[in-house]
Amino acid sequence: MSKKTLLQNMSWLTLVSSIERVAAVLQTVLIARALGISDYGVYGLVFGTIGLTASVAGLQMGLTATVFLARYRDAEKAKAAFVISFVNRFGFAVGLVFVLCTVPFATSIAKWLIGPSGSAMAIVAGCLLVAFSIVSGVQDGIIQGFEDFRSIALTRLTTTVVTLAGIYPAGVEFGLLGVMAVVLLGLIIKYLLLVQKLGWHIRENNLPAKGEGLRGQDLLWGFSIPSMLVSLLVGAIGWGGTFILSRQASGFDALAVVNTGLQWRGPIFLLTTAISSVAIPAISRQFQAGNHSAIRRLHQKVLLFNSGFALLAAVALMALSPLILLLYGKGFSGGAFVFSLVVASAVPQVIAGVYLQHLVAKGHMWQQLFLHLWLVVPLGIGFAILIPHFHSEGFALANFTAWSIFCIALALNTKAVPRLSTSSSIG
Repeated sequence: MSKKTLLQNMSWLTLVSSIERVAAVLQTVLIARALGISDYGVYGLVFGTIGLTASVAGLQMGLTATVFLARYRDAEKAKAAFVISFVNRFGFAVGLVFVLCTVPFATSIAKWLIGPSGSAMAIVAGCLLVAFSIVSGVQDGIIQGFEDFRSIALTRLTTTVVTLAGIYPAGVEFGLLGVMAVVLLGLIIKYLLLVQKLGWHIRENNLPAKGEGLRGQDLLWGFSIPSMLVSLLVGAIGWGGTFILSRQASGFDALAVVNTGLQWRGPIFLLTTAISSVAIPAISRQFQAGNHSAIRRLHQKVLLFNSGFALLAAVALMALSPLILLLYGKGFSGGAFVFSLVVASAVPQVIAGVYLQHLVAKGHMWQQLFLHLWLVVPLGIGFAILIPHFHSEGFALANFTAWSIFCIALALNTKAVPRLSTSSSIG
């Protein structure tokens, strides 16, 4: 890929990511206004659970598709066709099985997760959200593997507009269930648009109807399973922290403030996420070609830009925290410290992500799994000790400390990342 194409891809994702992040922040304000602080806390727990479940159940198949489709689509088309077929079949099967296994127990899940007043219908909607998150995430990953970031950007823009337009009236009229229905509609639209684009890419790249040259178990064991375990470890610990916090005296009100801080980290991840999305398939191709000097140059540039941007954005948001919280209502006004500390944790998280993207792009998933112990162990210990004593302040402090430890551990343990062995994990 030429430097011009790389910049164009980054520009497309940056533009739409900017719109997405602004819309997401505005969306949280509208939801909080429509639902109130306590129900907004419930919203945070429910959608956090949906995100964790979809990531684990889907075995990170979208990311698997991105890495290996980018690697094989030019020179080994049969392998590329196999990747597309395998991840699609897997996504459909897992989504269907998940819905069939969870919907019959919606009432029990609602009481356990939310409490006696929990809505079974909200859980049913949540199960559908998990299923469509899996299948739409697979399609997103495939299109990223073709490095067609323009189509991804336009699709995300369409779904963002649809979701933002309907979220407030649906929340006012139908509460949490209405919010979930609008988000589900956006996922369905995204899936349909990406499926259409996938058919075009298959024809344009002359991919065969039937793939070969790889085995499903190799994709699963060599990449998807360790990737899923990372998501499970990090997601489960993070979800556990929010669950413990929701059971404290301040309950869902404290969780609402934490969730606000987590949402406003979005602008910090704005450019960094776009750059990483473009860098991963680019590194995967360069790794296959053995061009390690190009990988080193890209690593240095991304590290410098991402860390600088994250620091400046975090400082700005922390300075504006009292004004930001006023947008959500009077109940949020005392949470400036918690908000600021949660936002600050995005800085070490962004830096850690730069090191991790090289391991992911090269398929060294077991190595990154073991390195994540530097995150999940301090995070779990911090949540268990600090939240019962300091509530939302304990959550924020544990989160910031754990990500800082992880960032330092990655910097010390992956200095030789650009010079890793040229043998790939698969193929």
